[in-house]
Parts: sequence; structure tokens; C-alpha cells
Amino acid sequence: MLVDGAPRYEFRFVKALLERETDAVRGNKSTELKSLLLDGSPGYADQDRSALRGPPTKTELFEYDVVILGDVDPKALPKSQQFFADLAEFVKVRGGGLLFVAGEQANPHKLFATPLAELLPVLPSESAPKDGPRPTPDEAPVFDGYRPRLSPYGMSHPLFRFSADESENARVWAGLKPLLWAAGGFVRKQSAEVLAFHPTKPAEGTATDAHPVVLQQFVGSGRVLFFAFDETWRWRFRTGEPRFDQFWYQAVRVLARSRVTRIELRTDKQTAYRRGDPIRLTLRFPDDAPAPAADAPVKVQVERTGGGTTESYTAQLAKVDGTRATYQTLLTRTPEGEYKFTLAEPAVSGTRPRAEARVLPPPGERDRLEMNRADLLRAASESRGKFYTLADAGKLIEDLPEAARVPLNQPVPPIPVWNHGGTFGLVVLLLASEWWLRRRERLL
Repeated sequence: MLVDGAPRYEFRFVKALLERETDAVRGNKSTELKSLLLDGSPGYADQDRSALRGPPTKTELFEYDVVILGDVDPKALPKSQQFFADLAEFVKVRGGGLLFVAGEQANPHKLFATPLAELLPVLPSESAPKDGPRPTPDEAPVFDGYRPRLSPYGMSHPLFRFSADESENARVWAGLKPLLWAAGGFVRKQSAEVLAFHPTKPAEGTATDAHPVVLQQFVGSGRVLFFAFDETWRWRFRTGEPRFDQFWYQAVRVLARSRVTRIELRTDKQTAYRRGDPIRLTLRFPDDAPAPAADAPVKVQVERTGGGTTESYTAQLAKVDGTRATYQTLLTRTPEGEYKFTLAEPAVSGTRPRAEARVLPPPGERDRLEMNRADLLRAASESRGKFYTLADAGKLIEDLPEAARVPLNQPVPPIPVWNHGGTFGLVVLLLASEWWLRRRERLL
């Protein structure tokens, strides 16, 4: 369910995306969308098949998997306190997913006095305005954009995984259209995990930490995400629409999944690695269990089998900054073989968490026959050139830039050596001399 106060661009594009997916292929409905627009005109729900006439009841709300709550003013929502109380129970008891998308009118500042305050992964800061957020004046436009900087945990979070390849994922993330606005006046809760920061803005009340713009928190049986921006629609610029679509599909899928109820040990790739590729191990403890003590070691037993030999060693994991109980390590020495990872410390009851991975030799000449178009395009862009295929190679001559003429600084006019008659006579004389010599020596 998508709820917003006004039809801002984020609401429009996300709504159109989720509706478009439901009609893409008959019988392939992965998302069933319902929307509630508080500022909709009379009769809006009669013309829009996905629109709701009002907030759903508790029974109807519990039928949803994910709720996206935009810039909603509690005063504009009928029976807002009851709806927010049902929404809090929807997350804590039902195990549903909730996404807060900040806005300049109400979210999150006007929600701190509602039952949703417990779900929000942020708290009002000392500098937060008491009467709610202050919209950006129209006469003060913003020109300097920013790209959110992912935290160590955010780099491996499925929300931001545009590609399975680390370098390709970083390239895609760096190529997205910059955002212009970020909500302020809040600080993160200690129980919240920061997935992305503002690259230049400091956090409220500190000069060392960066301002969080994407946070995650588990409350009861459900998961909560908070976006401090509402301009992901800018990522649709030119060829970026598939990335916008992918980001929101992943956001919905992440929120629709149940919370972590057992210890999880996983690798950063579901596919095989190549020799020398680093393997990132992530260990996450359940949210309803206490986290390991600060001085308690967290170790994983690594067992590799390959080449007729078996080796085993222990790798220690370090806690990821900004998380409650998530630990990671990076294995850089990765010869080919079959890998098995088992939690060694701390001791747990029952079956120990396990993970597996396979490392293959480097690819041979015939392992990858298709053209590496992405790298060729990147090389052409970095060298300020262009990329051509056989289909458009004929445009190469037309696209060559006009070369600047270099003036000759000499006291006399140039002598056309190759077009001179004497040069022609010399060549003829040399050829005739060679013929005469060969004939005299009876070589012809």
C-alpha cells in the first residue's frame, strides 16, 4: 500500500512503476498495489482502480505485506491515531514491512507525536523545529547535488545491489543522477542501522559523524526503512529508468521478507568466484536475541578442498559500524577449490550456521566469447573517444574531429619533393640502372 499526502513526483513515479509491473504480463502479478492519496480530488478513487477511498481497517491492513508511508500530515488523515496504532501493530505483530519516505511538510517530524514514533529509526534532534519541518523557500533553489555514500553494511545490503559484480555495482551507483534535498532535524536511534550517509553534511549534534539518509530498524517481527530523501525519480534521467525500477522492486522485496529469526552466515555472491576474488563473509545474529559482548570474539572456521588437499583455518570477524549485531570479514587469499564456512565462536545451541562457496580457475580464452561491451564503453568514455560496432563503423570517418591546421614557420615556400619532376627522373634512373646491372651480370 502506497500512502502520501500530495501527488509529488516520488508518489507518481513509484505508483506508475508498481502498476505497470502488474500489467506487464498476464498472470504474472508479483505486486498488487493499492494507493491512498490524501490530497486527491473528489471522485479520484472512482477513476483510479488502485486508489482507496480512505484508510483501511485493521483487518484490511493486515492483508498487506508492505506499506510505503510518504509525506503524510496526521491532521489531514481521518482517524490518524487509530490508523497509526494499527500500522504499528501491523509491523510489530503481523511482521509487515514499513518504509518512511521523508517530505518537507510532515515526515518524519509530525510523526514523532504519533504511535509511529516507536517504529521510526530516528529521533528529533535539539535543532528540530517544534512546529514541524520548514519547506525550502521557492526563492532559494538548490543547485549542489549529492550522491548518498553507502556504509560498510549498506554496500552488501540487497537494497543497493544493482549488480552482483562489486566494481560494476559501484560504477552504476556512482552514475546515478545526484539528489538535491535531504531531510534534517533528526538523529538516529541506537537500535537503527545506517545504510547510507550524506557525503558532506555532518550529523546533528556532532562534527565527526555524517548525516544518515537511509536507515533500517527491526521492530517486533517486522522491518522498517527510512529514506531522508524523496528524489529517486531523478535517477530515471535518460537511461537510468531501469535502475530506478530495480531499486524500488528491491525495496519492496526487502520489506516483504520476514525478519531475521536465526543466525545467518552468508557470502556476498550466490555465483562462483574466480581465483583471487575476495570473499566477503557476513554473520548476522537474530534481532530477538542479545548481541555478543563487545570483547567476545566472533570467528568462522574456513575449510577448503581442492587439488587433492584440504586445508582449514579460522577467520575472525569484526562488527560492522552502525549495526546492532552484524559482523563481516574479507578473505583475500582464495585459491580455487570448494569452501565451507562454519561458525566457530561464539558457541550456539543446535546446528551451527554454515555457508558454502566455490572458487574456479581464471577464465580461459573460450570461457567468455561474447563482447565485453560494458568495459569497452567505459574505456571509450574515459579516453574521451567513442565506441563503434560493425553496424555503425561507417560513421567513424564522419565523427572524426576537424584537425587544426598547423602554420609552417619557414623563410621560403615549401618544395613539393614528391610531386617534383626531378624526383620522378631519379626513380626512373635507379630502376633503369638496376635493370642494366642485372642484364650485364646475366641475372635476367
